[in-house]
Amino acid sequence: MVKKLLFWMLLLGSIRLGAQDYLAIKLPAAPDPLVTCVGSTNNVAFLIQDLGLNGAGTLYSISSSDPAAVTVNMLGGVPLSGTVSNPGVLVVPFSYTVNAGANGTYQIDLVLSCDGCSDPDVTETFNVETNMAPIISLDATPSALICNSTDVALTIEVLNDASGLAYLWNTAEATAAILVSVAGTYSVSVSNACGMTSEEIIIESEITPQVVSQSCINLGDQLITTVEALDLDNTGLNFQWLENGNPIFDGGDFSITMLSPTSSQLVVSNLTMHHLSIFDAQVENDCGLDFSDGCLAVPVELRSFTGQTLEEGVLLKWITETETDNDFFSLERSFDGQSFTPISILAGAGTSLTPIEYAFLDREVLELGQNTVYYRLKQTDFDGAESFSEIIIVRLQGIVTLEV
Repeated sequence: MVKKLLFWMLLLGSIRLGAQDYLAIKLPAAPDPLVTCVGSTNNVAFLIQDLGLNGAGTLYSISSSDPAAVTVNMLGGVPLSGTVSNPGVLVVPFSYTVNAGANGTYQIDLVLSCDGCSDPDVTETFNVETNMAPIISLDATPSALICNSTDVALTIEVLNDASGLAYLWNTAEATAAILVSVAGTYSVSVSNACGMTSEEIIIESEITPQVVSQSCINLGDQLITTVEALDLDNTGLNFQWLENGNPIFDGGDFSITMLSPTSSQLVVSNLTMHHLSIFDAQVENDCGLDFSDGCLAVPVELRSFTGQTLEEGVLLKWITETETDNDFFSLERSFDGQSFTPISILAGAGTSLTPIEYAFLDREVLELGQNTVYYRLKQTDFDGAESFSEIIIVRLQGIVTLEV
């Protein structure tokens, strides 16, 4: 530092500033402003020359425009104010510290005046511009969740006045914002001359659930309905049962059971209090929701459903107590109790408040070589809503009659 100052003294020793007999040179002369990190200390100097021959010395004074923000301290025992002899040269080294809380541009001024003459004052200034290590937040838009393969924007927000920033993501991108379409952990480092900070975020992915089925079984004064949905990314589903669009919960007339992570069952009792209500389920995850088709409570009140083996086949009978908007019955048959095939369609009575008897003779079943047969009724309303009866079992080597 001393050698550099002496070099500047020799180089500038013959420079005059206008008509004045004194001048000042900043060491170093560039850059301007001096960008300085908050909390750091730098060393600089003023070279002062008195070029006169009148015997009047040059008074000098060095000060900060805001001592609380930028503190100036002398170096090498040279005071921050004093007199330069006439003629004479003086190098005034000093340090300055940018204190915590400083933010903006400040000045360190050197004021020169003539001791005993009328020459105008000369001022030379170091401009000090503060900088700081970045403080950041990492945000995901619209959220930290990739829904249905839609891109998520990751954006850096700088929370202070740090400048001169460089960005580096673990994806090798070097911008303040990136788009991601794959779940994973993303990290970014933001740095400048004052320091570096890093943040990371975990991005997950989900797909909106899809309801695949809703079964409806009307059992006189009880309705059993089950909803199945797809959870394609295994992130978990939430089921909310609704009666006529209003949420219902377990208790009272309602019994709600999760049969599996993707299946929920609602049992409605005391159906006379819920006549013609529509029960459906809202299935939701963080990406969205889907609704089941809905079950209509007691469109047909089934008194009995029986099966009887005869020489001609299996005689199936059922009696409805009441019917509401009943379009038709589909009679279905199965040999394993799981997979059912329609074997006949019988017209319903529309709306009826009196008992009605129905019958069908299944002749074909005797030719199929099975000893045990399962039957159920599917009832369809005029609006397409469907419900199922309980399953009855008929053994062909004897007579089995089950009633519901």
